[in-house]
Amino acid sequence: MGGVLPFSKFKRKRKRKLSKSSSVAAITLSCSAQQTATSFDTSGKNVQHLRAPLLGHRLGSSLNQMGILSPIILGALDGTLTSEEYYKLLRTRKTSPRYQRELFKKAISKGHTDLAKSLGEHILKQNPNRAVRLGMRAL
Repeated sequence: MGGVLPFSKFKRKRKRKLSKSSSVAAITLSCSAQQTATSFDTSGKNVQHLRAPLLGHRLGSSLNQMGILSPIILGALDGTLTSEEYYKLLRTRKTSPRYQRELFKKAISKGHTDLAKSLGEHILKQNPNRAVRLGMRAL
């Protein structure tokens, strides 16, 4: 049987509990260097490290809004979730307004205004993302 743990519990329990589980899926925010470094301290063939870039600390609600939280959790629990399947499901984020907003804000914060403008135009053709629309006015 596999396991799903929030990151805080994953950190505390990794030493004593992970070896007892047949498989563990650890989903980390790749933009948080400290969390990623800490989670990758774990070793073992049963630990699967999966990244969730730009989804932020509301990871669970983001995955739920995209409709992929249940398949990820169920796959992790029964031990059938593969990295390939996870990242295939995660491609759904490209159409998520929350992810699009974060990507747009990141382009602006890095000083890539031309990229932000073209990305903003592309996003607004897909959906009426209020945060992106307001950000485009400010550019």
